[in-house]
Amino acid sequence: MNIMHVITSLERGGAQAVVYDLVVQFQKQGYTQSIVYMHDGPYRERFEVLHIPMHSITGIISPFDPIALYQLTQLMRMQRPDYIHTILWAANWLGRCAARILGISCVVSLHNNYDQNGAVRRMLDRLMPYHAHAIIAVSDEVKQSFNSVYPNIPVVVIPNGIDVQSVQQSARQQKKTRAQLALADTDFVIGSVGRFHLIKQYPLLLEAFARVHTQYPHARLVLIGQGDQEQQLRSYAQQLGIAESVRWIIGQQAYGYYNLFDCFVLTSWKEGISIALLEAMSLGVVPVTTYHSVQHPVIKSGVNGCVANTDKATVFAAKIADCIASRELCKRMASSAQH
Repeated sequence: MNIMHVITSLERGGAQAVVYDLVVQFQKQGYTQSIVYMHDGPYRERFEVLHIPMHSITGIISPFDPIALYQLTQLMRMQRPDYIHTILWAANWLGRCAARILGISCVVSLHNNYDQNGAVRRMLDRLMPYHAHAIIAVSDEVKQSFNSVYPNIPVVVIPNGIDVQSVQQSARQQKKTRAQLALADTDFVIGSVGRFHLIKQYPLLLEAFARVHTQYPHARLVLIGQGDQEQQLRSYAQQLGIAESVRWIIGQQAYGYYNLFDCFVLTSWKEGISIALLEAMSLGVVPVTTYHSVQHPVIKSGVNGCVANTDKATVFAAKIADCIASRELCKRMASSAQH
C-alpha cells in the first residue's frame, strides 16, 4: 500500500508527533510512504532518518493557493498513492481538493477544534466540502466542534495516543541533569512543552508562576518550545520579575527534560489531547492544566492531576501550589497519571 501524508508544517507539535508515530508503525508493516509539507521544521530530519521521501510545496500568495494545489496534484500523479492522509487545516483543504480532482481516497485528520478556524477558512471549506473516505478527530470535543458546523458528516474519534515504551526509551537516552540547567536538588521544577503561540496562553502561565514564586521562592519554571511569541514572553517574564527563575529550552526535543519536572503544566486556550501531556504522564510527572469544559478527557482532578476550569492566574497558581505544599499528594497523583 502506498500512503502519502500531507501536513501543513514540520514544526515541533502534537500533530507532527502523531504523523511521526503513524509513519513508524506503517513502516513496520512494510507500507510505502511519503511526506508532503508546506512549512519546514525540525521534524523533516526525523523523517529523513527513517528514509521517508520528503516533498515541499509552496504557494505564491498563500500556502494553499492554486500554485500549491497544482504542485500537490502533480506529485500525486507521479507518486500514485492509494490513499492520502492529511492533517492540519491547510493540508486538509489542499489534500481534499487534489484527491477529488484525481479520484484518490483521502483520510482527513482533525487535530484542532473547528471554532479555531477564521472566516476565510470557513468560506474555503464551504467551497470544497468535506468529501473524504474517512474523517478522524483526535478527541470527542474536536468531533463535537466540527459537527456543530457540519452535523451530517460522520466523524470517527481516535484519541491521541503515544508509544509509551518508545517515549520512555527516548527519555532514558536523552536524560538531562538539573546541573545542566543550573537547578538545585531542592528546587520545585514546573515544566511546560509547546509552541510559543497565543493559543497556548503562556502569559497566563507566567502570571501564575509569578504568584507561585512569591509564595515558594524555590520554584523554577522550564519552558520547552519555540515560536513567534518567544521574545514577548521573555520580556513579560522580565516585567514580572521572574526572569532569573525561568529556563528557556528552544527548539529541542522534550524527552530528556521530563525527569527534571516535579509537575507538568499546560495552559492552552483550546487543546484536543496534548501529546506532551501524555508524554509527561507516561513518565510519572503529575499534570496541572487548564480546561474549558467540565470534564477533561484524560485527567480526573485530584486523582491523576489537577484541572482548573478557568483562565484565572490565581486559580491556576493555587493548583500548582497544592502540589508544592503536599509532596505526598503530588507523588500519589503522579503515580496515577503514569498508570
